[in-house]
Amino acid sequence: MTTPLGSRVAPGTPADIAARFRAWVAETGLTLYPAQNEAIDALFAGRHVILDTPTGSGKTLVATALQFKAFCDGERSFYTAPLKALVNEKFFALCHLFGAADVGMLTGDAAINHDAPVIVCTAEILSNMCVRGTGEPPRCVVMDEFHYYDDHERGAAWQVPLVSLPDTQFLLMSATLGDMQPLIERLEADTGRPATWVTSSFRPVPLDYVYRDTTLDVTVRHLIRSNLVPAYIVNFTQRQCAEQAQALTSIDALSNDEKRHLNEVLSDADLATPYGKTMRHLLRQGVGIHHAGLLPRYRLLVEQLAQAGLLKVVCGTDTLGAGVNLPIRTVVFTGLSKYDGEKVRILRVRDFKQIAGRAGRKGFDDRGTVVCQAPQHVIDNKRKTDQMVRKGAGRGRKAATSRPKPPPRDAVLWTPETFERLIAQPPEPLQSRFRITMGMLLDALNGGIEATSAAFATSATSATAVTTAPATGTVVGPGEAARGDENAAPGYATLVGLIGRSHDGLARRQRHLKRAASLFRSLRSAGIIAVHGTPHGGHVAVDPDLQADFTLHHALSLFLADAVAGLDGRGRRYPLDVLSLVEAILEPPVVVLRAQAEHAKRALLDRLKMQRVPYEDRHRQLQAVSYPQPMAEYLAASLEEFAKSHPWVQHEDVTPKSIVRDMLEHADDFGGYVRRYGIERNEGTLLRYIGEVWRALARSVPDVYKTQAIFDIEVALRTLILTTDASLLSEWERVQAEQAAKALDMQTVAAGLATTE
Repeated sequence: MTTPLGSRVAPGTPADIAARFRAWVAETGLTLYPAQNEAIDALFAGRHVILDTPTGSGKTLVATALQFKAFCDGERSFYTAPLKALVNEKFFALCHLFGAADVGMLTGDAAINHDAPVIVCTAEILSNMCVRGTGEPPRCVVMDEFHYYDDHERGAAWQVPLVSLPDTQFLLMSATLGDMQPLIERLEADTGRPATWVTSSFRPVPLDYVYRDTTLDVTVRHLIRSNLVPAYIVNFTQRQCAEQAQALTSIDALSNDEKRHLNEVLSDADLATPYGKTMRHLLRQGVGIHHAGLLPRYRLLVEQLAQAGLLKVVCGTDTLGAGVNLPIRTVVFTGLSKYDGEKVRILRVRDFKQIAGRAGRKGFDDRGTVVCQAPQHVIDNKRKTDQMVRKGAGRGRKAATSRPKPPPRDAVLWTPETFERLIAQPPEPLQSRFRITMGMLLDALNGGIEATSAAFATSATSATAVTTAPATGTVVGPGEAARGDENAAPGYATLVGLIGRSHDGLARRQRHLKRAASLFRSLRSAGIIAVHGTPHGGHVAVDPDLQADFTLHHALSLFLADAVAGLDGRGRRYPLDVLSLVEAILEPPVVVLRAQAEHAKRALLDRLKMQRVPYEDRHRQLQAVSYPQPMAEYLAASLEEFAKSHPWVQHEDVTPKSIVRDMLEHADDFGGYVRRYGIERNEGTLLRYIGEVWRALARSVPDVYKTQAIFDIEVALRTLILTTDASLLSEWERVQAEQAAKALDMQTVAAGLATTE
């Protein structure tokens, strides 16, 4: 058995450390591909590496080389990923490689072993740390799935570390990067460190592509008969995932021996929540389900069962295409179009290739398969035509014809040619998505003098910087004096420096600066910060009465603080009203709100029927029913008034809702609330929303406005979250305990040998 890599950590020259790593790789029985060798050589030579190779080509092993190098050099390394599921998966893999005691994880939901030399985190965590300047900057950073740099909402988190950490060595990895030369030139100029772009089209497991016009159950039966499973059925909504998984349980996918083995494994699984019964039923048929609406422990269970080869089919959303390591032989696209938040569109080449790349497992499969299902109306027409042909042939006469079923109105359709284009074309070039938020500004001001990178203090006057006077929003050039002593504050200089070094053009950087100045004035007028000093030098201080972890990471966080200040803190319902204000600034969990509205409509309908209200009147009253929206009038009036002095909120809006408040008012536990509204298959969505409420209540409502009852709500919410799903912490503790037990066994043996000398 190969010894863990952590046991080989020791100081040495780059050549010595590289030799140790390569010896370990050889012991595992692996042979490095040319692209891996090139990337590892560049990393040990101290260069940045951009690794652009297909899925399954061993990018993770290259990342491990950089982490091992940093560990041996006594330096901290960070590994970032876009999804918590990926962070969780990588965290446990590294625990086995380096030892659980030396690996930590940081996400918005969990902080485990945060002082470890090897850290796995979401990209946003590292970005926030860079802006705030907390701790010693990592000397090595791996950014996995780097194509998220192009994500409209989250792309800034992938850019901030690049422009904040000039002394850090980067490894940027993805299978779908496109042309990286412009970004490489910026990275080299900003850090003074050369970069190597390693790209290859070699894929250890080649892919076959098939377009099918059969129904999905027929397609899946064919895959099972042809031994092309496990199969990943790609859907673009959680509802489709659940419905298709249920439909596929009618397929007898498992042998009797496989069923017995699976039942033995499931006998120890924790499936105690309301959705657990459905989950057990699906899994017993060899059908898994994986999407963000599930509890984390259920997603982890599906991943573990799939990795053990116990599932034939996994119905998942496209988040699985972001890199979750499931052993998939075939990827089945149920469609090639998806809703992007604004409209339904054909998949981008990058999106398609990311998902398709999940097919084929190195070491298990000679080839992978990518299947695309035709649009449903095409499948229905083909099936109807085939039936009529068979009937006609059976009666010895010419088959009848019928009018083809038209596609749904406004549907975005795809064809075999669409499929071929997505296969053949290269990924789109990455675009900069840098943006300034209130949370980013407050993080910078909170960092202030504690900023650890020397670039933070000097960036505002660098040769390429563009700066602004926060008091006026006036854009000025480098070297010019800016009005207002805020410009001398180290924290604000941090943000100005980030903007100046961002990958946007001059016009966009100027807009970023104006927005930063507007947000700064809002913080100052709200009393969150105060400016001290003279026009020629001074500093910005965050209100010392605010809690240490106070944040403003939601678009309307500052409005929340202002609206809470306007409440009567002596009122009996004050704690619940504060909770309503918190809920109003959060993104609405649509599936929960829809369930609340349906629940209210059913209750009203029952009452109206008992009262024998005429149908027309019932229909009119039901049309007016919605989900609970407490304090809607107060919120609308407060936001209108707030916008007069804070014009940057003009495109934002509050969404009054009552979910956590509803739980408290009805004294529901988690399972009771899920059952009351029938949202069993969206338990994860509810838990994630409760977590967001807890974080916003704890960190975005100033403690000065909190009563003991509000602090009690915080504790109750945190307890509910941990008791509902603490799977990550439990799994880490299990791994650590196993490794400690092994170490104890070794020590016992060594002690026994010593006594016999």
